[in-house]
Amino acid sequence: MSSIHHENFDWESYKVLGVPRAMKSPLYPGRDVYVDTLNPLRYLTRQDIYAQLAKTYPKYAFKGCAEARVSPYGLNDTAPSEKDPDSLFVPYFAPDEGDNLKKGWVNNYIADSNTGSFDSRTKDVEKYYSATITPLNQIGANNSYSPSYICDSNPLQPLSASKTATLSTVNGLVATGSTNVDQGVGWGWRILSNREPFTGGREADDENNIKAMIVMTDGENTYYQDNQNTTNKNQTAFGSYGFAATERIFDYSLASGKSKNNSNYTTAIDARTSIVCTNAKNDGRIALKDSKGKALVDGSGPVMRDGVMIYTIAFDIPLTSKARVDALLKGCASYKLTDLRDTKLSYAQKGKYFYSASNEKELESAFSDIMASLSKMRIAH
Repeated sequence: MSSIHHENFDWESYKVLGVPRAMKSPLYPGRDVYVDTLNPLRYLTRQDIYAQLAKTYPKYAFKGCAEARVSPYGLNDTAPSEKDPDSLFVPYFAPDEGDNLKKGWVNNYIADSNTGSFDSRTKDVEKYYSATITPLNQIGANNSYSPSYICDSNPLQPLSASKTATLSTVNGLVATGSTNVDQGVGWGWRILSNREPFTGGREADDENNIKAMIVMTDGENTYYQDNQNTTNKNQTAFGSYGFAATERIFDYSLASGKSKNNSNYTTAIDARTSIVCTNAKNDGRIALKDSKGKALVDGSGPVMRDGVMIYTIAFDIPLTSKARVDALLKGCASYKLTDLRDTKLSYAQKGKYFYSASNEKELESAFSDIMASLSKMRIAH
């Protein structure tokens, strides 16, 4: 079980009529594996809470999202394995936060069964097992006031040969909530992969296969500080990396400090984005050949194309963050193949598959260019 599985859950608080119902399983000494004291075959997990809520208040049932994995798995495509618990994907669960702070910010949806501090109220699990659930607040935008806060996207579309299914998925996309390019690239990469949790992709480093993704954003990466409750130890709204108080968001940050503010959160996610882009591109890189079938070589050695070709589009970015977003997306993008093949050009001179579009016409032009590029690649291969 992943080291973050029980984050925000105090299983020792789970009691029925004052009788403790949680204990650590003797089958897993030294590990935080909890079972029901009356039924040791029943494991106490997020899945168990979701199963209970599905019966008492179906609107709180699991919606299918997963939290970002912990380091070093957060930015790679290692297949999940029970032999390596931190490689597992953990079901997303935004906890019910304590009743004693301003509800305009905190995700407060169930009456507390604990009357202690905000932290103990938030981590108390007994409230999820009430025989009846009467929501304190109705589910709002982005699934706020529920365990699925921010988990409101449509399910990911696996690789498909169906144009109809693919276009239907694209047409169903809705831009909402905060921006997280890191997670977008990571899940795009996993869909193209042949490793779990998606296995529809072909093997990496197959020179006859082209894996490509288009990454588009209309703004900078964001994670939001609670600016209404100075005593909120969670620091932020819940998201892919949990609360900022855990500092998981800073796992890959290049900055020396971990001060909790919106600017540092953006910097931290930018760092994650740059790394996951590089990792995806490096997954199965292919050596290019010249017209005679010989390996293409330049001053740096064999010329390689990315295993996952990444095209990036910065669309209608506000001026206040345009330079930052453009630089991030340009760094993420793959080199143009025609420039890669020109061994006389330095890498600083080679163009990238990066597009900046400020209106619909420029956006259409970017997609047309991308489609033309992919068509040329198919012909060349």
